[in-house]
Amino acid sequence: MSNNVIEFKDVWKTYKMGDEKVNALAGLNLALRTGSFTAVMGPSGSGKSTFLHVAGILDTPTRGTFLINGKEPGKFSSKKQAQMRRNEIGFVFQRFNLMHQLTVLENVMLPGRFILGLGSGENLNEHILGDVWPSAPVRIEMLEEAVDIIQNLWKGGMQDYEGRYYRVVNARIHTLPEILLQIFIAANGAMAAETAGIMGDGLIALGEKKELVDVFNECGGQGKPCLSEISLCWAETDEEAVDTVYKYWPIMPFKSDLIWEIPTQTHFEKLAQNVKREDVAESTLCSSNPKKHIDKIQRTIEAGFDHICVQQIGPNQDEFIEFYMRDVLPEFR
Repeated sequence: MSNNVIEFKDVWKTYKMGDEKVNALAGLNLALRTGSFTAVMGPSGSGKSTFLHVAGILDTPTRGTFLINGKEPGKFSSKKQAQMRRNEIGFVFQRFNLMHQLTVLENVMLPGRFILGLGSGENLNEHILGDVWPSAPVRIEMLEEAVDIIQNLWKGGMQDYEGRYYRVVNARIHTLPEILLQIFIAANGAMAAETAGIMGDGLIALGEKKELVDVFNECGGQGKPCLSEISLCWAETDEEAVDTVYKYWPIMPFKSDLIWEIPTQTHFEKLAQNVKREDVAESTLCSSNPKKHIDKIQRTIEAGFDHICVQQIGPNQDEFIEFYMRDVLPEFR
């Protein structure tokens, strides 16, 4: 049995430009093995993008054979190809998360590339409407109605809804996709975690909050994904990492619900003025030591999270990614 994840066998991709034919790929033969790491390099026009489009089942060869895990995507239906993109391919995009040759609608409808993350909101984003900012329990009730409306519309046909906060009459989605977006619900407390377990397809939380996972599982979330977002900072030295967080994200020490209630950037600036450098060092992982990063992720896994998003605070994004690829992620493979 072959250990090749991807195979190109005499693959050609030819484009017509007026009367001229351009071979973006010309007899490509390549095999990428399981567990390998490959960089595709070359000058502009050398065929890098075409290669990635074919490898991602976003385009088809003009001739030749292209295989993923021994299967030839070109022989499958568009629905089966979409399932392969969802289950067997991971895309990390340089910018926008959109494919320029597709419309926004077509991008969103690509299966498996997006989840719909919903929460009870932040006053900073919503105060501009001039409405009274509801309490957290009321906002969660509004969220529940909104999710209920979405799920009813996804059933197809005409839908009516008479809720405490929202009313819908003769609403219908006419272009209902075959594969619907998953709805993950963000929670910072038990009430929202309960809603996520009952109504959501997954949970989103910050940090290592095992108590939220427990509530989520008890309320119907057992077996559903639990996603944690960890915000931290890597730098060449621990001191530089602390300085970076103190400069770019000084409100990290504040863990209370106050963050969701503040209405303007000015209020955040005043809040940040009360933060001391030592507060950042105590509240946020700021380290160049890979073991501390590994331990942080391991504690989050032990809290019950199976999907973890690590967010680097500050500008050193490329160096952070290299550090994780080299020193952190191998511990979890």
